[in-house]
Amino acid sequence: MAEPIFDPAYWAKRLDTAPALYQSVFRCPEGRWKEIETKHRHIIDKLIGDTDSVLDVGCGYGRLLTLMPPTWCGEYQGFDLSPDMVALARKHFPQRKFDPVDVRYLPADYSGPKFDWAVFVSVRPMIIRNAGEGVWKEISNRVRRYCRAFLFLEYDPVADGEVETWR
Repeated sequence: MAEPIFDPAYWAKRLDTAPALYQSVFRCPEGRWKEIETKHRHIIDKLIGDTDSVLDVGCGYGRLLTLMPPTWCGEYQGFDLSPDMVALARKHFPQRKFDPVDVRYLPADYSGPKFDWAVFVSVRPMIIRNAGEGVWKEISNRVRRYCRAFLFLEYDPVADGEVETWR
């Protein structure tokens, strides 16, 4: 059964009922979560340069920022459709920019400055599983206009650390 992932109330409830903050986005034992974080840090360290700019698509509470190397000082923008998640991210990372954005409705004709990376942390499989491949394709086509490359970090090992680039 599909979860209502595009409903901000769904994410508010997950925040309210999660025994730990990370479990608001992914329910797993703490040991498994630490393994995921270690793996994601390693991938980021290898791929994202110290001054690379990052668009965090589906940023949630800003978790990606906790994984970036201490030397990283690039531009950052977080998009999440949940105002509750955005508020939490702003509270934890007031020096960074977060906006409540449903990426399904990003302007298809955007031609402004591009980020070096759009990072999707387990967003792609969640969208495909709950809304279908067509919705994912529309979202990825819209986000593509905002960046030079995609980085997919997953909670499961399928295609983790996959990079998609284009010119």
